[in-house]
Amino acid sequence: MIYSRTYTLGAAVGADGAATKSEETPWAIVGKLLAVGIVYKDSPPAASTDVTVDTVAENGMPSQSVVSLTNAATDTVVYPSQNITINTGVAQTYDGTRNIKNPLVVAGRFTIAITGANAADYVVVTFVYEGS
Repeated sequence: MIYSRTYTLGAAVGADGAATKSEETPWAIVGKLLAVGIVYKDSPPAASTDVTVDTVAENGMPSQSVVSLTNAATDTVVYPSQNITINTGVAQTYDGTRNIKNPLVVAGRFTIAITGANAADYVVVTFVYEGS
């Protein structure tokens, strides 16, 4: 089935253009991550605001980058994917040049961060995933 979960990051703290905030979700997602929606709140400056979403290293899995938006403040949806690899870690391709992609598989919580924002700016992040 397809599910969604939403997390609202707390307000950034610091000087305008340099305010930051980072939090971990209290809940985990186990499944295929299909989409991540980022909605900017308050008035983040597009020239300096960065948003990252990473998995937390846990459950035997290393941290993975899910979303990395640089100098942006426009609401967006990202469709994270990963290269399919064979058991040696080599990426599989269609024709030797075009990698075969798969939705990002996750098993854990997420770290969400905003940097270079104005004080009180924040983001609302919605995860759409396939799980059981």
